[in-house]
Amino acid sequence: MHLNNGRRLVAVSILLAAVGCNADAPPSGPQQPRMTVTSALKGAPSLILAAQNGTLGRGEQDRLVALEARLPGFGGFYIANGEVRVHMKGSGHSTAHIQRTLHSVFSQHENPRVREVLVRMNSATVLRAAYTLAELVAIENRIAASPIHLPGWTGAGINITRNRIVVMFKDDAALSHGLSLMESIGVPVAALHPVVMPQMELAGTWSDAYMPTRGGIKIKILNNGRWPGYWATDYFTGKQFWKDGFYFDCSLGFNVKNPAGTTFLLTAGHCPNQFAGVNGAVGDSIFQPHRVLPTIPPIGGEVATFINNPPYDEAPSCPIENPNTGKRYDFCTDADVALGQYLPGMTGERKIGVSTTGGVNGNTGTNQINNWYVINAVLTPEYVDSTMLHHAAKSGFSSGTTSGEILTSSGPIPSTICMNPMQNPCVRKTIMLLRQATGKFIMRGGDSGAPVFTGNPGNGAPYAAIGIATAGTPVTGIPCTLCQTAFSRWDMIEQRLGYGAGTLRPQTTP
Repeated sequence: MHLNNGRRLVAVSILLAAVGCNADAPPSGPQQPRMTVTSALKGAPSLILAAQNGTLGRGEQDRLVALEARLPGFGGFYIANGEVRVHMKGSGHSTAHIQRTLHSVFSQHENPRVREVLVRMNSATVLRAAYTLAELVAIENRIAASPIHLPGWTGAGINITRNRIVVMFKDDAALSHGLSLMESIGVPVAALHPVVMPQMELAGTWSDAYMPTRGGIKIKILNNGRWPGYWATDYFTGKQFWKDGFYFDCSLGFNVKNPAGTTFLLTAGHCPNQFAGVNGAVGDSIFQPHRVLPTIPPIGGEVATFINNPPYDEAPSCPIENPNTGKRYDFCTDADVALGQYLPGMTGERKIGVSTTGGVNGNTGTNQINNWYVINAVLTPEYVDSTMLHHAAKSGFSSGTTSGEILTSSGPIPSTICMNPMQNPCVRKTIMLLRQATGKFIMRGGDSGAPVFTGNPGNGAPYAAIGIATAGTPVTGIPCTLCQTAFSRWDMIEQRLGYGAGTLRPQTTP
């Protein structure tokens, strides 16, 4: 059973009343003043200044947006087959000057893997762009904070490769209407790459019976004090059997070390939040089913306890209105993340388990694990090669290893969260997942928190961590051509947990 299965926010239509008139017979009565709308592009200069001052709050994208102060017209860059391609809008700078400037910046990058990825910056190809990166961010911000309703809107995000903003709507009709509405709020339609995408759902799972044999290790969240296990009786045989108390299934993302050198379990924050029905819930136990001894009642299995779960921002700290409803979101966050502290005696080793056959083009991965591989670096989506052999992948216990193109590197994804699970129906809240990247691959219930990674440096192991899976579109069939996964970026995870950039590291050995 998936959270929010078949449930979406109700789209609120905008009713526009047209009144015929002519010059000889002006309409009677007081007239409403027309809304003055400025182009979203005009917000770019203030974003560049914020990035320079370190207050933009977009992680690695702050560095890229701030570059426009040194390279006016800079539209970002992407990597294809190891070659760097730079977008520039109306720049008077020579190609050599652009190459030298970018090389001087990124040759000093604190992440050694980024320095390796961009080693060819000196020979970068310069492409003519329609928009600067700051302008794309300004467009994304205007859409996320739309002053009017956008019925059927399901997300947006920056696609640096296309030099466009990807906008998502639930169906073709909503998309067509939505583009017209976006133009009316100062969004240049030419800057948009529209796609049809159902609303994403947070992909934790209530008590589903999956075997923990796939890539991302299955974790169960339990609280035996509140919802203890009990003896039940089989209706047909009369035999007793042990039944676990209420629990919640997710996937273990990465073992990580904080700046103090302490090892933690990293997974999605909505897993403990939904289980407890509390924003920022801590204290519940994390179990791994394969560690449970086959006794009745079963013994063991507890591996960690949630100790750090940054609460979602709530109104008025989350002053974002839902373009579908015109009401403020109940919650918003730029990284859906929580940390669990291991019990004494638990090792910190964590490798990526990948399916024998991975799922591509809307398919799931196979049930068998091929092998376990180390994580040896961290990257953000901007530095992932855009070619097929370097796409993003996730390994969750429910749908195995799936991979595909990174569609957006950062953007808003609206969803809902089901709080207070023991109440039926549960208390359903709206949530805006900000700064999320999206990839064109499958995610199912129980995959929340699963590791998202990419080949480093080539196709296959070893791997670089790029985030954890948070939400996905409903899987309506296999192959699922519309399926996408949202994931919290590594740099935003660090920021949300209060760590400095580059200080939260994947732990691959004890």
